[in-house]
Amino acid sequence: MIQNFVSSIIDYHEKSYSHKNKVIVFAYYLEKFEHREDWNADDISKCYFDVKEKPYTNIPQMLIDFTRTKPPLLLKLGSNKYILSHAGIIEAQKTAPMVIDKQPTNELLDLSLIRNTRGYLEKIFTEACRCYDEQLPTACFVMLRKGIETLIIDYFVLTGNKDEILNPITNEFYYLSDLINKLSNKVTLSRNYKSAFAYFKKYGDMSAHGKHTYNMADIDKEKDNLVDVVREMLIHNDYINKK
Repeated sequence: MIQNFVSSIIDYHEKSYSHKNKVIVFAYYLEKFEHREDWNADDISKCYFDVKEKPYTNIPQMLIDFTRTKPPLLLKLGSNKYILSHAGIIEAQKTAPMVIDKQPTNELLDLSLIRNTRGYLEKIFTEACRCYDEQLPTACFVMLRKGIETLIIDYFVLTGNKDEILNPITNEFYYLSDLINKLSNKVTLSRNYKSAFAYFKKYGDMSAHGKHTYNMADIDKEKDNLVDVVREMLIHNDYINKK
């Protein structure tokens, strides 16, 4: 969405960011992110409305002016349609310095362990790792709690025991505390698994629902134990052989 695109531009909300800058980056958004083959002045005006801003007063004339710069920033097609020229693309990229989409490190968890399991699981733990890298412990707790719950549910589903974790009245999965207890009756995990799961369940709950915020030291306190148990759960779940 264009709101996310705009929020990722470092200087967008500065007073120095002119309408000329905005028109160029809106054109860039339409071509790169909406994959438009061409666009017109109304499309640019809609971009303004979508980000809840008042459009520039004479967008059609500005587009014409951009075709007359040296080198031209826009190329005009038929019926008042436009595309960015090569110079226009370079100008847009320079005008819209984006927040770098960093690849997560393995400081929290070796993500190679999660690959080729399930797409949703990779996304959960990738997001947890990114939160850890950016030192966002409260958000990291939420994602790790989600990862734990997903691993446990997957175990029961993949082993054909889904009914054991469904509440017969609501037909919904039991709460995580119950899932952890039920898991302990099914598999043998490392000695510290229950304390690690309970720890991240507790802090994940409080991070998501309370007013609490946490420090990186709170994550690190049980991180190693958690990683060990995640590795064990991946072995028990045997994703590769259970499609």
